[in-house]
Amino acid sequence: RYTFRSMNRILKQVIIACVFFLLIGGVSFGVYELVRTKPTCTDGIQNQADQGIDCGPVCGNLCAAPVMSLRVRSTALLEQGKGIYDFVAEVNNPNVAYGAASVAYDIVLRNSAGGELSRQSGSFFIGPSQNQFIVRNLSGITGSAAQAELVITSAQWRGINLTDSPSVEFSLRRESYTVPDRNGLSSRYEGVLFNNSDFDFAKVDVAVILFDDADAIIAVNQTNINTFLSRTERYFSVSWPTPIRGTMASVRVQASTNLFENENFIKRYGIQEEFQKYYSR
Repeated sequence: RYTFRSMNRILKQVIIACVFFLLIGGVSFGVYELVRTKPTCTDGIQNQADQGIDCGPVCGNLCAAPVMSLRVRSTALLEQGKGIYDFVAEVNNPNVAYGAASVAYDIVLRNSAGGELSRQSGSFFIGPSQNQFIVRNLSGITGSAAQAELVITSAQWRGINLTDSPSVEFSLRRESYTVPDRNGLSSRYEGVLFNNSDFDFAKVDVAVILFDDADAIIAVNQTNINTFLSRTERYFSVSWPTPIRGTMASVRVQASTNLFENENFIKRYGIQEEFQKYYSR
């Protein structure tokens, strides 16, 4: 039987135990608060009320738009001889604030039954909001290829400083096309490009795509211009020794240079490190 004195003793013990556990809990919480990494807008992770990594209203800045995948708009496969093909694909970058310094891809050739004949790898670069033609000559193909596919396997994305990005433009000033002879051979396209920018480049790639009156690709070729100085003209030419199937109705010339490769920039208006600031993110 509990007496008033024993009940009072038990109540004191309960109170002391509660105070003890409260003290232990408070001390533990205080130590945890001191040693734990508190959420910030510079910790490189998405936490607290971040809408992305260190961005959103809580951090006082906008989150960058997510990077969208490259789009393969079209492909064409042109047979040039036994086991020899010209391949061309048009790729679109839908991102306005991101370019890719290197895009890895596979070209897959298949026969009429869908069987894989060949798989060849390569890479290209592409700027923001750019359409890029990928031109490859494929040789040593065993069997007859009926279809081709461009499979993008990876991309090294780089953020673009939109407020201070370089203006690079190559304009076509003169051009001529020599029609094939009576045997359908010796087609030639010649042109003069103007580097309408403030930069000198070590290498500029030039792709030439011929279309018929149905806007179908009938021939492709490519060359390059080395050491293309600012505000200068450079001549280029490409030729087709084999017959072109169709009549050329229009031509598209694509001149492009890899702005993400610092060695491609020849200093003239600044040092090489200055060129890197455009692609800092």
